Amino acid sequence: MAAPGVSQVDPFLWKSASTFDPHRWLDAATADAMQDAGDEKEDFGFGMISTGANSPYLPFGAGRHRCIGEQFAYLQIGVIVASFVRLFRWELESGFPEPDYQSMVVLPSKVGSKIRLTVRGERLGLE
Repeated sequence: MAAPGVSQVDPFLWKSASTFDPHRWLDAATADAMQDAGDEKEDFGFGMISTGANSPYLPFGAGRHRCIGEQFAYLQIGVIVASFVRLFRWELESGFPEPDYQSMVVLPSKVGSKIRLTVRGERLGLE
């Protein structure tokens, strides 16, 4: 059975494994390790998934013991994002920094939120 909490901090797989380093995913060797193209795919009853456990990043486990809630989790994330877009008006506050496209990882802001959300009351019948 895959243990994501162990493999993601294994010093055999990662340099400075215990240090938070989102840039490690930009390394070419890491990208090769993350690919499951060579792994066989199988449908265990909840969609086609990779049966391999070659990747050191396994947030939902691997093989036949893979989390059955994976696809539901991805669907739920989409519903939550769509709800936020539908229910709120999004505005950037002044002084918003230029985006840094060096990484696809979102890091917490050191100065707080730079986005202002206001309820779309007219669509909800609140105004």
